[in-house]
Amino acid sequence: MRSHIRTACLALATLAASSTLTLTGASLAKPAASKLVVGGAHATLYAGAPTLAPQAQLLRGEAKARAVVKAYAGIDHDLHVLSRDTFGDGDEIVSFAQVHRGLPVVGFGATVRMNKDGEVLFSSVDLAKDLPATVKPRLTKAEVTSQVARTYGIKLAATDAYLVVASTLEGPKLVYAVIPSLPLFSGQMPRFMVDANEGRVIEARDMRAFASAMVHPSNPEKSKDQKLLPFAMDPVGGKLENPFIRTFNCIDRKVAKDVSFSGFKLKVHTCDLEQLAAPDTNGNYVYVPRDQPDPLAVEDEYSEVAMYYHATRGYEYFRRLQGVPDAQVVADKPLRTIANLRVDGAVTSGNIAAAGDTTKPLAPFQNAFFSPKGGGLGAIFAQIYGFDDGSMWFGQGPNRDYSYDGDVVVHELGHGVVDHSLKLESWTIDSGGASAAPGAMNEALSDYFAAAVTGDPDVGEYASKDFSPTATVIRTLSNKNTCATSVLGQVHFDSMLFSGALWDARSKLAEADREKLDAAIYKSMRTNAGRGRVSYTELANLFLATVGQDLPSAKAVLEAAFTERGVLPGCARIRTFDGKPIEAPDGPSSPGAFAAPGKTSVGTRTAAPGIVTFKAAVPAGSTKGKVSFEVVDRGGGGGGGIFGGGGKPFAPVVFVKFGAPLTWTTKGTITSDADLTLELGEKGRSADIEIPADTKEVYVQVGNAGDQDGVFSALSFAFEGAPPVVPAPAPPVTPAPSGGGESSESGCSVPSGSGGSVPVGAAGLLGMVAAAFVARRRRR
Repeated sequence: MRSHIRTACLALATLAASSTLTLTGASLAKPAASKLVVGGAHATLYAGAPTLAPQAQLLRGEAKARAVVKAYAGIDHDLHVLSRDTFGDGDEIVSFAQVHRGLPVVGFGATVRMNKDGEVLFSSVDLAKDLPATVKPRLTKAEVTSQVARTYGIKLAATDAYLVVASTLEGPKLVYAVIPSLPLFSGQMPRFMVDANEGRVIEARDMRAFASAMVHPSNPEKSKDQKLLPFAMDPVGGKLENPFIRTFNCIDRKVAKDVSFSGFKLKVHTCDLEQLAAPDTNGNYVYVPRDQPDPLAVEDEYSEVAMYYHATRGYEYFRRLQGVPDAQVVADKPLRTIANLRVDGAVTSGNIAAAGDTTKPLAPFQNAFFSPKGGGLGAIFAQIYGFDDGSMWFGQGPNRDYSYDGDVVVHELGHGVVDHSLKLESWTIDSGGASAAPGAMNEALSDYFAAAVTGDPDVGEYASKDFSPTATVIRTLSNKNTCATSVLGQVHFDSMLFSGALWDARSKLAEADREKLDAAIYKSMRTNAGRGRVSYTELANLFLATVGQDLPSAKAVLEAAFTERGVLPGCARIRTFDGKPIEAPDGPSSPGAFAAPGKTSVGTRTAAPGIVTFKAAVPAGSTKGKVSFEVVDRGGGGGGGIFGGGGKPFAPVVFVKFGAPLTWTTKGTITSDADLTLELGEKGRSADIEIPADTKEVYVQVGNAGDQDGVFSALSFAFEGAPPVVPAPAPPVTPAPSGGGESSESGCSVPSGSGGSVPVGAAGLLGMVAAAFVARRRRR
């Protein structure tokens, strides 16, 4: 559901004319022979084929796939073919998009995987049923774009709104997808989903995919020596390009060009995209690496060579997994890759008045990213360079050239592959609350395939030193991260528990089976029906189903790895209070704080759930408790809109459950079984809790009633006991009657109680975590 919305709307008429097939209900029977192997809130997968009438059983290809979808759905749907992918073993995957009264139904679809004999192996059918009765919106495009423009302070035109039917937590809704045609100063690539009848902003998110890392055979840090190695895909015409990939260099010719940022026109100092690298008399591309502080590093030809080598190496690896030598593994053909990216320093620093000064050198760009077609930095560069296709942009940083690091290059290519297959979103909601699992698994899969290509679990050894000379990696798949200990709501950090599980399983397989596992995972990605909100557990089960079919011997190994990481049977994210403030986990890519996503990030109507549950033992006799935390100030009291601060700032909400963890609904109006919901407002940093008698444990989450995201850390608990118990007076002693029997004495001893406050922790300060959090989110 990324920036494909614009393309889907424009291409719909062509699709309708070329790929519609009508099936009559009489020729099909209800499914009976297949088995539901994955059934979750955001993903379904059937193994085997439904029972079809003899006429339908004889069909092949697209016609057979449509018959299968019809059998599962039980009703007629307007479907259009998105793709037909063939694999080297003869398998074919047919993917469908759903349409309702001429509008794309975003976030729904179906796929059918068949073998070379036309037998159905898997089907993922996720079609919307309760579709809007009318596709006539109450609000106009102009009204919606005007509202978004006011709220987020950006320039929009009515033509930036696209009417679609979209998957929301409350079900399919008539929605305007607002995608600015003019880029933002920040380079962000926003997409707003606005209810076409209510005008409510359902979601607002940045669609870019970032990372960090570089190449020799792998990168100069990991493989010190250069080697003369063949390209995986031969260059054509004496330039580093072929029909699928084109590589460019960013050359400063002292040119200023007219660019529109959020409606403001100004001159910007830009580089020209050129292809400098050329073969020698032997047909080889031989250049000396030149990285900072070498003044020639900013435009060196070796950067082009490294970029092309690693990009084609990764591209060819995915082709090998698919088993088709000329397969197109990403949406764009050709995919443009740009090395040595530098930008106008006046624009990035906010000194707009000084923009366009070509006497000053271009400023370093400390990052690398994949940008899907349209929007964001891709839109800015589209104005300058004349194309808006999906592309990979690699910066010449202050200390390192990102295209030197092969891990980063293959990682960013991996984002293009994920974007073309799973189409993962940023956030989801599972029974434990909000989760960055979709975005985290996008990063995890990109890291995993980069590691598979290089054979090394460490990602970005070379590029990491652009941020710190003492850094050793950007991330590593050789980790022990789990759901219980290593989730904080930042996609790069949260990715490592999933990538680590995949790598653990791969490492335990025989060498000959490792690439087979990669192929099974890749094929499973291509089988997804299009739901981008899958949880860790749902995607793990999708992978296990495919691996069980394609590589049965690896299924138990992969299942054990997911179980060890806590992904199976469910990703429980519960941190236990031990008397010290609970801090976010540390390590590569950690911002050092917990995220509290806003309503427009998660897509909820009411307060967004928390990500992590915090558990504390309640001391005996406690009647009151307090939970407190520190809010990391990102400007404006701890909040921060992803597009510069639109909507209500971070407003903490504390959800409380006594005796058991909180449980959330995952569809419709999102609610929990919390015993208490305490709204703290924008300035709130603590909540007082009345403790019921005999309570032994309390569970809390920090949610967000605001639209902007929040950040917090140092969560702690304190409890107050009941007043001291006053011993009851002993009953009087009754003397035994005189002259008879033995005398006896009885009494009752009651130990004195102790009450008062039981101190169990104090909140700490985070200092510079705020700045680090912002920087690391942007750098990834």
